[in-house]
Amino acid sequence: MLFIVSGCAPVEYEVTIELNPGEAGEVTGSGTYEEGEEVSVEANPAEGFGFLAWEIEGEKVSTEKS
Repeated sequence: MLFIVSGCAPVEYEVTIELNPGEAGEVTGSGTYEEGEEVSVEANPAEGFGFLAWEIEGEKVSTEKS
């Protein structure tokens, strides 16, 4: 008897983080993640800049740096 098991590939999402303005510091957390995977993002403002908020499609979702 031969069993062949084939599954569906996991759904993946691309996380892209844009810094505005571009020279305002550094961000981490961009990448490709599987559905359901927890993602951490972090902002590190450059000297003279401050962090305001994380936004998704123009909607503010957090004011925490990470």
